[in-house]
Amino acid sequence: MKLIDIANKIDKSERNESYVNTDQFSSEFNYEFDWVKQDRLKAYWIGNWYCTDSYVGYRMYFLDDEPVAFSIQKGRKWSEKFNWISKELALKVREYLISIMPKREDELNKEAGTKDSSEILCSKIALDALQRNGFKALRNDKFYHDAGYFILAQRD
Repeated sequence: MKLIDIANKIDKSERNESYVNTDQFSSEFNYEFDWVKQDRLKAYWIGNWYCTDSYVGYRMYFLDDEPVAFSIQKGRKWSEKFNWISKELALKVREYLISIMPKREDELNKEAGTKDSSEILCSKIALDALQRNGFKALRNDKFYHDAGYFILAQRD
């Protein structure tokens, strides 16, 4: 049976849907992904079995209902091995995952218009540590981000 045949015949019911953990793609794509709730990338079991306290087995991944990969995980402590239908589809998944990731502090610094590396956006906890190393709060306004509030700080 060919992959396309499996993709066309796979049970896409809720009962057969498998959880997609976005941060598991970090090593696959050489990018540090966080867990993000999303609904475009889905996985369905081709076949599975119970290993200790988790289901493992063969899964097929779909992005916007298009088959993009299948994976194998033989045991609970084994890494999931991905096999991509094509390089183009792998890159499409990578770009999608990057697009939904929360912005990192360096990206927030660009948005806030920091002038140089002596100005940074940081969390209140990070500001406390930075103040011990010669930084001060530059502006009192806060930039909201999914991870919390960030404060612009500058080296004295």
